[in-house]
Amino acid sequence: MRKLAVFSIFLVVLGFISNANAGTCGPNAITYIGNQSPTDNEFLYVNKTEFDKSEAGYLNTGKYGSGDGKAWECDDEFCPYGKTLEMNAGHVFNGQVINIKTKYTCAECGFGSDCWIPVSQDVCKYRNYTIPVGKALNKNMTIIDCSGLDITDTSGESFELICRSGPHLICKAKTCKNGLVADNAGKCVVAKTEAQNNCENANGTIWDKDKKECKCSDKSKIWNAAKKQCINKPIVIVNSPVKKSKVSECDELTINWLREVQLKYSDDEEIIKLVQEIIDYCTNDDNRSQMNFDNNITKLKILIDIRLKKSQAVINSENTIKSLTISIKEMQSGMGISVWKDKEGEFNKSRLVSDSVAGVVLGTAGGLITSSVIKKNQEENGFEDISCTVGGQVVAGWGDEFTVGVR
Repeated sequence: MRKLAVFSIFLVVLGFISNANAGTCGPNAITYIGNQSPTDNEFLYVNKTEFDKSEAGYLNTGKYGSGDGKAWECDDEFCPYGKTLEMNAGHVFNGQVINIKTKYTCAECGFGSDCWIPVSQDVCKYRNYTIPVGKALNKNMTIIDCSGLDITDTSGESFELICRSGPHLICKAKTCKNGLVADNAGKCVVAKTEAQNNCENANGTIWDKDKKECKCSDKSKIWNAAKKQCINKPIVIVNSPVKKSKVSECDELTINWLREVQLKYSDDEEIIKLVQEIIDYCTNDDNRSQMNFDNNITKLKILIDIRLKKSQAVINSENTIKSLTISIKEMQSGMGISVWKDKEGEFNKSRLVSDSVAGVVLGTAGGLITSSVIKKNQEENGFEDISCTVGGQVVAGWGDEFTVGVR
């Protein structure tokens, strides 16, 4: 520390008495001696906040103490000669904020003074430029400008100068020759295609540089270029040759039949799943102990039979409905005046319905409905007792017009 010559002995003793933190090299509260002040080069502050508090303490105590402020003091009793400190960017030295990480050593500065001396800073020097570590010189440089420096790629056309820790200067390519482009590391590479960009911007994808295609990390998915994402694999019929099998039924004829079933019933998830299990059983020796071939074949035939019966039942029902509809319409067309009335307009007894009940079965979504046309005492009562009922309820009488249809 700096001391006035005439008071040197007295002030040193005062310093020992008044500084409670004597003997420790760390951020301590300071007792100013003689002409010391917070801006002296024997004090280092971790940030401007500590410096401001020290200045306030200096003024409030009549230039005696740092108050709440703390600093590292270069002094034989605190941080001795030869002590080195590394201060991060934003520290304060000589009353100035230093925005560069810097190393300091405590040394004697002459005339009985102690001070911190900067010994190295995290900066790079290039001609008249000072570049902090992690920063770049905002200037387009040529490969000639980079002579003697590390260059990321000699195929570069223009470069930027970057200071890296060490400190260490490198010339990083910004633009490249021959149609190449500079990547983030300053390497000149072939420009990415739209397909590669789409692949790399999607989730769960890997771009195969050799095959120049996009692959999915999840093996159960495949890349869909149109949707620009990975999707579930569709069911694929594998026409791989049948491996030699210990199960005699796993022959080529059986496999071909299974594949025909797979195509014919592609909309039936249960059948497709079972067929795939059987094919896998026949073609993969590792899965032979996982299922029973005979049981699965029997189950498959039952599923196909059920499917066929359902289909035939629908066809039969449709044919029955069509046939009965035609019969009803023919009956309706035969109910003209010339058939049911004579020339005088009286009831034609010779054309009475011979059956007591004419039944018509119609297929509907809800089940079966039976409609009956009932003849009661036709000779005695004529047309008035002829009616159409559904489920025992009269829905139409003589003289009413109605249409029988299929719903």
